[in-house]
Amino acid sequence: MEQYLINFGVHSLYQGQSGFVSATIIQPGNLEWTQVIDEPKTFNLSTPATFSELVIESEEPVHTLGFNFNVVHTGDIPAEGFENLRATIRVFGDNAEVQTFQYAARPVGETSEVLSEVVRF
Repeated sequence: MEQYLINFGVHSLYQGQSGFVSATIIQPGNLEWTQVIDEPKTFNLSTPATFSELVIESEEPVHTLGFNFNVVHTGDIPAEGFENLRATIRVFGDNAEVQTFQYAARPVGETSEVLSEVVRF
């Protein structure tokens, strides 16, 4: 994973009619948002950090979550047998899994694809 730049963004996190809610990175504990736009609450993380799990929590209950996820290969041309990064994005609501998404990085040299989803609870 050290050969990838990981990009994760929350662009919609709503409660009520149009209330914007903040999001916090819970795990890994040493990461912070790269960019925060206060109105509307938008959070972006762009990091080359290595971690096996990224946990984000809303500070209040929400009815809508919109996010983007992609990775960009930043290393040299990989050796034979190199496996492209894969990720599972699991969305929880009320402590139960609501939806699961799969992501697979494009082969080195190809343009990365963005996983962009909106989940309503």
